[in-house]
Amino acid sequence: MTTQMPKFDMPKMDLEGFFAMHKANLDTMIEAQAVMVDAGQQIARMQFAWFEDSMKMGRAALEGDAREKKPADMLAEVKSVTEKAMKVAKDEADLGLKAQQKVADLVAKRMSVNMQQVKSLVAA
Repeated sequence: MTTQMPKFDMPKMDLEGFFAMHKANLDTMIEAQAVMVDAGQQIARMQFAWFEDSMKMGRAALEGDAREKKPADMLAEVKSVTEKAMKVAKDEADLGLKAQQKVADLVAKRMSVNMQQVKSLVAA
C-alpha cells in the first residue's frame, strides 16, 4: 500500500519583481547610511574646528597676564566662548535632526512603495 503525498501548489509570485523590490530596499538603506555618515563627518568637522578655536583662545589667555585684564574683558571672553559652544551644539543638533528626518522620509517612501509592490507581486 502506497500513500501519496497531497499535491501542494505554490502560490504564484513574481520572483523577479520580488528581488527587484529587495534590491531597491537595499539601495534605500545604503542611501540612508550615506546620509548618516555624512552628517557624522560634518559634526566631527564642526567639533574639531571648535576644539581648535578653543585651544587658540586658551593659549592666548595663558600668554597674557590675567592681572592686567579688566574683569569686564574677562567676562566678555567667557561670554564669547560660551556663545560659540552653544552655537556649535545647536548646529550639531540641527544637523543630526535634519539627517534623521531625511532617513525617516527615505524609509517611509520605500515602505509605501513596498506595500504597493507586495500587492502586485502576490496578485501576479
